[in-house]
Amino acid sequence: MAEDHDRPKRPICVVKLLKPQTADPETLATARRLFETEAKILDELGQHPQIPQLLAYFEEGQEFYLVEEYIEGQSLWEELQQLSPCPPEAAIALVQEILELLVFVHGHQVIHRDLNPSNLIRRQSDQKLCLIDFGAVKQVTHQFASTSGRPTIAIGTQGYMPLEQIQGYPRYSSDLYAVGMIAITALTGTTPDKIPLDAQTGEVQWQDQVEIPEAVRHFLAKMVHHNWRDRFGTATEAQQALNPLAAQEKQQPKTSTRVLPVASSIQQIKQTAIAPLNYLSTVVSQQYQRLSVNHQAIKAALLGVGLAALVGTGLGVHAGWRWWSERQALMAQYEQAQLAQSQNQLEQALAQYQEILQIVPDHEGALLGKAQVLQALEQFDGAVETYDQLLEVNPQRWEAWWGKGKIASDRQQDDQALTFLDRAIQEDSRQAVVWETKARIHLRREETDAALNSLDAFLRLDSQQVWAWFEKGWIHHNRAEYNEAIAAYQQALKLDDQNADIWYQQGNSYSKLQRYREAKNAYVRVVELEPDRAPAWYSLGMAQENLRNYLEAQDAFANVTRFEPNNDRAWYHLAWNAEQNGDRPTAIDAYQRTVALNSDDRPSWRSLGNLLYDSENYDEAIAAYENTLRLDDADGDIWARLGNAYKATGQYQAAINAYDEALQYKPNDPDILGDRQDAQERLQWEQAQDNVKERADSLTEFLRDTLREIVPWL
Repeated sequence: MAEDHDRPKRPICVVKLLKPQTADPETLATARRLFETEAKILDELGQHPQIPQLLAYFEEGQEFYLVEEYIEGQSLWEELQQLSPCPPEAAIALVQEILELLVFVHGHQVIHRDLNPSNLIRRQSDQKLCLIDFGAVKQVTHQFASTSGRPTIAIGTQGYMPLEQIQGYPRYSSDLYAVGMIAITALTGTTPDKIPLDAQTGEVQWQDQVEIPEAVRHFLAKMVHHNWRDRFGTATEAQQALNPLAAQEKQQPKTSTRVLPVASSIQQIKQTAIAPLNYLSTVVSQQYQRLSVNHQAIKAALLGVGLAALVGTGLGVHAGWRWWSERQALMAQYEQAQLAQSQNQLEQALAQYQEILQIVPDHEGALLGKAQVLQALEQFDGAVETYDQLLEVNPQRWEAWWGKGKIASDRQQDDQALTFLDRAIQEDSRQAVVWETKARIHLRREETDAALNSLDAFLRLDSQQVWAWFEKGWIHHNRAEYNEAIAAYQQALKLDDQNADIWYQQGNSYSKLQRYREAKNAYVRVVELEPDRAPAWYSLGMAQENLRNYLEAQDAFANVTRFEPNNDRAWYHLAWNAEQNGDRPTAIDAYQRTVALNSDDRPSWRSLGNLLYDSENYDEAIAAYENTLRLDDADGDIWARLGNAYKATGQYQAAINAYDEALQYKPNDPDILGDRQDAQERLQWEQAQDNVKERADSLTEFLRDTLREIVPWL
């Protein structure tokens, strides 16, 4: 609890600390991304007036903090302590209140995962139920979402968690199970840990503890069914089924709920067992009166029958109580095994499952748990053997077919794995993990059609999987189905907008469609998330270049060369964009770096020659042009430019030769002809000057020799 000093009335708020269990960089990065995603989800959910508003979230010292609105009021747990057992109409009204909240939560594709009376607050100001403490955020503290087919950690409160949630596979119907258990708690006044479970079926045995209308009983039984497939699929579906019951209850006169505790249940057994004795006494009495036989004999007979019946009834009640106690002990042991499995205490779980199977060899839950634990321990042969035992008991258990398929997949036995997975789908096509395993096999085998079909089926069942949307987008991109790829990447980004890989691939798809502005925005997001990601800087530079944002492109390519100094393509585009920006020194330096890395890059040699020529660095320009022509000499323009460079350095004959080469490709080009004429005239003038100088030198030497002959002493 804390006061918000930044707000006028200094309201009370709740501060929650979420601390990852490990501090290695990779774990912290994952925790940070998950925390930010969950915080954004909470921010969206906080728009509902009965869900606390997220006021702030931040990280400090590798610890994550949530600041939420404080709801003042009484928890539903405290309320039930005072009011339960309550009548059916009150329980129905309570379920209606909770379902209204869940319809909103599930509509945002969020599973609460920790629905229990302590996380529902009756707000003091308006007496409305408010929903707090979403279990998903607790995942930051424990374990991160997996994309390997393994379950997430089991988050929730014991007694309100169904089996699939304990095993780490929560669904929307897992929240409905919790709502049903809250209603049963309200009706019976008994907490879930005191309500027995059937050792074989796992069903909650609550119906003999309370007398309620049959329609309400049927509704709650469906809410808390052991198998999630037999519950309502969504909060909306449950709400629609409840509305007629609520209307019916409102029309009925209010009555108190009759709660039958365990002792009362035993008393009912006694009364049921004694009933045949009373019936027999009545019949015998009637016969006695009709036949008028010996009264004493009849009394003796009746007394004997009555004693026998009472003894038999007592033995039956004792045997029933012993059976019930053993069943409860077995169910408790099974729950302990499941809990140990969910907490990764695998050896302990395995021992407990084996103890159960010694008592009940065909216990389906224990067989499944044992097989899963053996699989997690990588004892694959034992796991397969146990799955086979389960399938002998019940060949329709999709979990066993999936487990065998997963093991075959891990062993790279893909054909066999797909056969098992297809059988699992045949038994139950609504299991997301089966489609996920199948999709991963097809992706590994690069069977894109089959992979796409499996991904689509998987995402219809579980649309919260980022990796699946990403893989779907990648398949579409490689098929040049860029719009479909973008749509898939957008779905992935709705779930995780901190994932640089998704932004990058989305940018690539936009680029293929020449939608460079959207591509640029995607690449900008990548380099914001990962500033040292050179390929993203390169792609950003290309998008800016295509948008003719040459200065921004130059900056992007400069970043690439900072991280990848041997990337000749980055140096080339840096030079080219610097050239467009009039930054000649940067352009010359970058082109020189390019040809140093790749001496056969003709465009760079050509552009470098032009820039050096324009900078009046003719000797280096000549070298650049000669390298350009070395790679391709069928270029009249470059021959002409080489001629100009030669002419600028006074190499007129070399210039004339270069112009002659240029005229072979551009024979009537007036500029080349004019430049050649100019070079020819300069050469002739230079030659004339040389002749004059040569004659002058000769005359000077002649006069010197003549004078020496006339005047020897000179």
